[in-house]
Amino acid sequence: MGMVLIVLGSILLLVAVICQLMVLVKLFQTEGAGKGILGFFCNIYLLIWGFMNAGRLNLMKLMIGWVVFAILGGILLGAGIAMSGIDMQQQMNMNSSLVIQMQQSLV
Repeated sequence: MGMVLIVLGSILLLVAVICQLMVLVKLFQTEGAGKGILGFFCNIYLLIWGFMNAGRLNLMKLMIGWVVFAILGGILLGAGIAMSGIDMQQQMNMNSSLVIQMQQSLV
């Protein structure tokens, strides 16, 4: 189950990055190279600029998609990693108990 959540979270984060790149392209087209480079290196500027200009440039759906996909992707990815860690711990406990049983049967 953990791997499924990791894959789903990764896909959602990939979609969020695609939305982010689309906003970045719009920033370059509208404001020029200087602010575009700033938006590339400073994502919070890109996010704020996108929401401030969403009505004028018809970016509202894209901006909401970017934020929603990023949040959901991060939550699913984190949950998947946590579940995989729990599964790994259970597997390690099971393996260690098998090793103990094998050592006891050899003695």
